[in-house]
Amino acid sequence: ASALPPIGAVSAIDHNDAPPADHTVLERTDRNATHLWEEKAPVSVARYAYDGVNTLDGKIYFVGGYDGAGKNVAERYDPATNQWETLANMSTARSGVATAVLNGKFYAIGGQDLSSVEIFDPVAGQWSAGPALPSEVNHGTAIAVGGKILLVGGQNSASQMLSQVLELDPATNQWSQKAAMPTARNGMKLVFSEGKVWAIGGWEGSAMLDKVEIYDVAADSWTTGPSMTTARFFQTAWVANGRIYVAGGHDGSSYFNSVEVYDPATNQWAAAGTLPEIKYVADAAILGGKVYLVAGGTANAIYSNKVFAADLISHRDLYFREANATSPVAPNQAPAFAGGSTFTTAENNASASFFVSATDPDGDTLTYSLIGGADQAKFDLNASSGALT
Repeated sequence: ASALPPIGAVSAIDHNDAPPADHTVLERTDRNATHLWEEKAPVSVARYAYDGVNTLDGKIYFVGGYDGAGKNVAERYDPATNQWETLANMSTARSGVATAVLNGKFYAIGGQDLSSVEIFDPVAGQWSAGPALPSEVNHGTAIAVGGKILLVGGQNSASQMLSQVLELDPATNQWSQKAAMPTARNGMKLVFSEGKVWAIGGWEGSAMLDKVEIYDVAADSWTTGPSMTTARFFQTAWVANGRIYVAGGHDGSSYFNSVEVYDPATNQWAAAGTLPEIKYVADAAILGGKVYLVAGGTANAIYSNKVFAADLISHRDLYFREANATSPVAPNQAPAFAGGSTFTTAENNASASFFVSATDPDGDTLTYSLIGGADQAKFDLNASSGALT
């Protein structure tokens, strides 16, 4: 079979980047488009997730939670089979739990009325006691950074908002105090971006927050980051393609399915689409090029067992470039006339006709016209076909 030479190429350009000068736009994606969500297998018990979701060994773990009562449930999701399996229960129910993964093990930290810590070993399939917190922390958030675990914010047994930052060093198996967060709060989210820990949103005891505060682990210091467009409490957050996404939550009067994104190139937050349903007190996990949103609640404190996933492929604009174009800018090439461009006929020949046939290497549409001279009125020209009579 014969093969035609390529007529051009299509390039996918991040829609935040300028395309090459010799490309023509073919299709532009919606700059607010973010994720295409797909529903996955539900969790075993519909419940609030808090900070109870994390990834370990290519699977998603979800522990504790609340459905009117604290839960000691532990389950694990395998994306290859789209199934959840039940694990050994924790020794105690943990509503308002914080979790982190460190050195191949899963840590369940604190919770309502709790200062205890439990550690799950996936090899043994069992829980064991971990180093207890100095005092109760519930509705705090944890993150593993630099081989240690940070537990940030939350509230204590007197329902006071906490600004404390505790660090667990596995070498000493003890918690130590770090520089306090500027704003005491609970129900926030932590993400790691641009080499630092971002504390986003939450509740400071009387109002929901749009605040963002950034912790420099090496310097043990905090700075203020750009505020979100919307105050959010018990929202969900993740990092993808160098941007921070925040979704769902509650502002004290409304429950959200909206998503906003922080772009470090602009240092601003902007709207970025919606979730398939309201997500309040849900949690997120990144695994296998996808973000998973797990359980939580919908409006009016209705507990959800639903799980949604979306690919983390950054959206692109498509640009076309002809195969014979040269960079940086393809020159415009002249048409080629078939059989030459010179025609003769006998003088005063009333029936003479010619057909001017040409092709354009650039693929442009050709038109024809008579140019000047006293004899122009003696000829008729079809401007689209090139027929001259």
